[in-house]
Amino acid sequence: MVGARPHFAITEGLAGQTYGPNTARCRSATPTIECERLGTLSDGRAGLVVKEHGTWTAVYSAAPLLPASLLRRLSQLAGVHQYIETEDVVWASRDLVAINVQQPGPRTIYLPRAADVNDLYQAAEIARGVRSFAAEFKDRGTRVFVLR
Repeated sequence: MVGARPHFAITEGLAGQTYGPNTARCRSATPTIECERLGTLSDGRAGLVVKEHGTWTAVYSAAPLLPASLLRRLSQLAGVHQYIETEDVVWASRDLVAINVQQPGPRTIYLPRAADVNDLYQAAEIARGVRSFAAEFKDRGTRVFVLR
């Protein structure tokens, strides 16, 4: 997938990024309806498109394996709460937030509601009544936080 349009918010800063299988045998369906093209397949056909439908938006990718940066932008477009600003792995439920990182360092975790935060494995209180908090992560580390 090549040729993302950098002026559209979904693909801003992603120009030239490619994804999907790199094989000539991969057959991809392409859209036949009128829509805005955001990216193209290597043969020039539409590969990533968007179409507004009033109260909802459809996004279609002809290639699988969308990069995390693109998935993050799509989830933002859909109004999904963003727990962190990095592309680390997040698992969340009402009372738990687990984060796995590849690179060590501090992260700020944003909560969808004010909560008391405890570290599940260290049985330590992190913060009380907060909407965000900072946590330090080790290389390839995982931390699980309890929200009350």
